[in-house]
Amino acid sequence: GKFNLSLLKIRVIFIGNDDKVWFIDLCTEIYHRSDMYMVGTKYLTFSEADSDASKPSFDYVFLSSADKM
Repeated sequence: GKFNLSLLKIRVIFIGNDDKVWFIDLCTEIYHRSDMYMVGTKYLTFSEADSDASKPSFDYVFLSSADKM
């Protein structure tokens, strides 16, 4: 059957041509830009002000601009 990306609950991160951090929410396929900070070499997370307790936690996969979809 068709693979359901929404089950993964991930957002893909990339650096745009403007050197800003962007991400695509795979559940909605909508691009967003947000202030983020590094919590490790691989994962990014929202600042506290951007968090939403009503939404599930997401893991973030970091991609370079060359790898953006």
